Amino acid sequence: MHRLPLLLLLLAPPLLATGCDRRVSSTDRWLAVSVGGQHTCGLRVGDAVTCWGMNRYGQSDAPEGSYLAVNARSETTCTILDDTSLRCWGSDQFGQATPAPDGPFTQLAAGAYHGCALTEEGQVDCWGCGGDKDFGQCDPPDLRFLSLGDGSRHGCGVDEGGSIRCWGDDEYNQAFPPAGSFVQVTGGRYHSCGLDDGGAITCWGRDDVGQSSPPDGSFTQLSASGASTTCGLRDDGQVVCWGDDSYGQGSPPDAGFARISVGSRHACGLRDDGHVECWGCGTQYLEGGNTVAYHGECNPP
Repeated sequence: MHRLPLLLLLLAPPLLATGCDRRVSSTDRWLAVSVGGQHTCGLRVGDAVTCWGMNRYGQSDAPEGSYLAVNARSETTCTILDDTSLRCWGSDQFGQATPAPDGPFTQLAAGAYHGCALTEEGQVDCWGCGGDKDFGQCDPPDLRFLSLGDGSRHGCGVDEGGSIRCWGDDEYNQAFPPAGSFVQVTGGRYHSCGLDDGGAITCWGRDDVGQSSPPDGSFTQLSASGASTTCGLRDDGQVVCWGDDSYGQGSPPDAGFARISVGSRHACGLRDDGHVECWGCGTQYLEGGNTVAYHGECNPP
């Protein structure tokens, strides 16, 4: 089965930051990496999942098993097992770690309070959205999709005709995509971006820090955080980011990557040689002189 690792995460509104950041590379080889709120998970060669970083809700306690895909988001991690069923762990405050669907599944995309998965038939099944966190993001349209790319409180997918369809929170028109022929879509908290079949990126929604103003050029993949940062992978493997860079998450290293995943405070990429490299986690000063605590999410094993 073709493995489709998905790359997504959550927000942490900055007030004032220094310019320092951390860039750390792994020593092991990986198949995929996915950035959550303050944790990171990767799919190892050999199909095991390993997570690192914050573990307050058990989001970094990956159970043993053989996996096809991993998706870290906020305080929850969800995966597709080798039998194409779903397994999640971490915070389940809104039901986001209790997937009801049976499968079989081929793709995952998670938001802050929900998760969605793509069946082999192209249908989208979602779960979570409990309490007061139901913005309609668990109610996808009854269409056939080719890929998914959920935002924090909204969901999007590329349908079989190449159009982007979105649902859920639309406070800043982040769920109102433009017309066009697309191959990928990704979402932040209040914005979304799509990669068209010519390699160009179009973004829509909130643009207060430039998160919806992508550069020109030809790209192969893109990833938006649950906050206000977006990064794209150019044809030559270089990463370029736009939007919020308060923690250094928008300042990638000058290196070649095969895949990228962007979070609200850090980002990671899968190098061409199978190593994972992360950046961001810069010192963040808050009101009262306190600083944001980090938990090793930028330090892959």
